[in-house]
Amino acid sequence: MSVNTSLFKKYALILSSLIGLTLLLSGVLNISYAYRESQQVLVALQREKAEAAAARIGQYLFDIERRVGVTGISTNDSVALDKRVAEIQLLRRTVAINEIFLLDPQGREILRVARHAPDIVQSGRDFSDTDYFQRAKSGRHYRSPVYSRDSGLFMMIAMAVGASAAGITVVEIDLEFLLDGISQIKAGSNGHAYAVDQNGRLIAHPDIGLVMRNTSLAQLPQIQSALHLTPPEDQEPIHAHNLKGEDVLTAFGAIHQLGWFVFIEEPLSEAYRPLYAQVSRSALLLLIGMLLALAASVALVRRMTQPILAIQEGATLIGQGALDHRISVTTGDELEDLADSFNRMAAQLQESYASLEKKVEDRTRDLAELNSKLELLSTTDALTGIANRRKFDEVLVQEWSRATRTGQPLALAILDIDWFKAYNDHYGHQAGDGCLQRVAQIISDSVCRGTDLVARYGGEEFVFIAPGTNAETVLKLAERLCEEFRAIALPHEHSKYGFVTVSIGVTSIIPNQEQNPASLIQTADQAMYRAKELGRNRAVLV
Repeated sequence: MSVNTSLFKKYALILSSLIGLTLLLSGVLNISYAYRESQQVLVALQREKAEAAAARIGQYLFDIERRVGVTGISTNDSVALDKRVAEIQLLRRTVAINEIFLLDPQGREILRVARHAPDIVQSGRDFSDTDYFQRAKSGRHYRSPVYSRDSGLFMMIAMAVGASAAGITVVEIDLEFLLDGISQIKAGSNGHAYAVDQNGRLIAHPDIGLVMRNTSLAQLPQIQSALHLTPPEDQEPIHAHNLKGEDVLTAFGAIHQLGWFVFIEEPLSEAYRPLYAQVSRSALLLLIGMLLALAASVALVRRMTQPILAIQEGATLIGQGALDHRISVTTGDELEDLADSFNRMAAQLQESYASLEKKVEDRTRDLAELNSKLELLSTTDALTGIANRRKFDEVLVQEWSRATRTGQPLALAILDIDWFKAYNDHYGHQAGDGCLQRVAQIISDSVCRGTDLVARYGGEEFVFIAPGTNAETVLKLAERLCEEFRAIALPHEHSKYGFVTVSIGVTSIIPNQEQNPASLIQTADQAMYRAKELGRNRAVLV
């Protein structure tokens, strides 16, 4: 079973849904892409900060090693040794260097210069069995793991300087100065930076207590990602947690010379706050756009459907017969043409209906006249032009009912032409017809009240009904009618009077429920025969 829906609701729903879904899909995709891009930009900024910090530390370390790697001299050259000592004193001014000592090619200490201790010259201590001497002696740079001493973190660098006869230079670096810049890096209002060594041990952090407790962060997912050497370009935004269990957004940069990593992390809620604000603004703009699109769709559909509804209403009115109604549509398109077509159709129908109504009116009038003529013909005697037997029967029943209701008398007279057969045989049928016509005219002229009825009863018999007339009055009327025939004296050779005479039987009664019209006719008929028995040419009352 189909459900009828208005054209406005249907198209408004379709158009609004189409535009709304398109805007929603476009908005969601834009928001999603913008969120993703902003997220990537945010992570990239953090990664750039971390990599920049790592690069600075690496460059600092490289500068130290470059200063250490000056051209070596032979230990037998006292002048060169003095020059070397002078260079070491200059190198000592680097704040990150805590201690420097020189070893000859056999691993014996020649010179030791410390920041907080007196210089030691030609101590002769043997370091030939140490790892750093063995590696540096083989021509490779040595960088020790981080170690703690005197409430500080240190590392050692050893490298051969110049020719093999120049010996080995060993430098102890204080990480407090090397990594000092890391703790100064800020990420938002609550974010910070820190560094870990190749084992995930914390070596720099704003909270120095964590560093001095040899805190290991190797179990954190971001540390695991760094230790597995994930390339920066393959790094996904890491949603991890810090030592406090807080969700953070983090990125790292590697100090490749040392295998260390610099991390920058920021609480996730704070890091994404600008993104959330951007998403909120985008969602608000999307909502406003959808509402504007909805309003525009409704306005457009209303503008589209109003002419259609006007045509529908106009067609309904025209279909109901309001042919003078005209549809007003001014859209300048096919709908206006359709409305004009309906208007032309209505005008043509109105014209056709007007013509048809006139024809119907004319036909109705002609039919009424014809019916009137037919009615007159059906109740009029064709020969005499007075009422016929059918009309007499109808009027008698009507007058009988009226007299019964009102209690008024009803008079009836039956008239018969005396010796009419002989007249007809003698003068011929045509003369007989003329005689009947003349008798009908005399009776009609004599019985002239508007309430009376004169009719041809049959053959040469005539009747007249006189409502509200008593016996005496109707008898006088009948006698005067007999005198009228005597006065006119229509010739009749076979009448003993020599002219046409009539015999009239009259009666008058007040009808009641126990009687009927036939009794009135029967009484008048008896009176008429009584008049004939008495010699004709007279009126008899019964």
